[in-house]
Amino acid sequence: MKLRILAFALMLAALPAGRNLLAQEANIKVTSVMHADGTRTETVTNVQEGTSEEKTLNAAGKLLRRTVYKLDETGKPVEGTAYSEKGAPIYRFTYTRDSFGRIAEESDFKMDGTLFQRFVYRFTPEGRVAGVDTFDGQGNLVRGAGGKSTPPKKVPARRR
Repeated sequence: MKLRILAFALMLAALPAGRNLLAQEANIKVTSVMHADGTRTETVTNVQEGTSEEKTLNAAGKLLRRTVYKLDETGKPVEGTAYSEKGAPIYRFTYTRDSFGRIAEESDFKMDGTLFQRFVYRFTPEGRVAGVDTFDGQGNLVRGAGGKSTPPKKVPARRR
């Protein structure tokens, strides 16, 4: 009988630590998605830290790329950094969201901070993506929402 009481007391003493461990695990979400081409994407999101890390691996398990996101208070990505398979940072990006919480714009920056491309999303009245306009770092439209490349508009020279 004393052995049972001792075991029960030890179990109760371990409960707070167990609860803390469960709470920590609840703040971390891990997903893995297999793609048709044999690659897979693994995502580890840490709500408490406000980060999410996404790794894409080939069929043999070799890392192809890694992206680390900073999350806002609602758990949605607001910015991030893309890394090469060797771990070198490739570029940085930020997201701008509309009043519905959708990504309305993505701006991509070289590691020195220079803007090199921007994507502006268009939505249907139902909220689906209707198209994406792609701009270069100088603000020139590169590809319109219709999918066709569009040359930059020429601005007529002013007469002096």
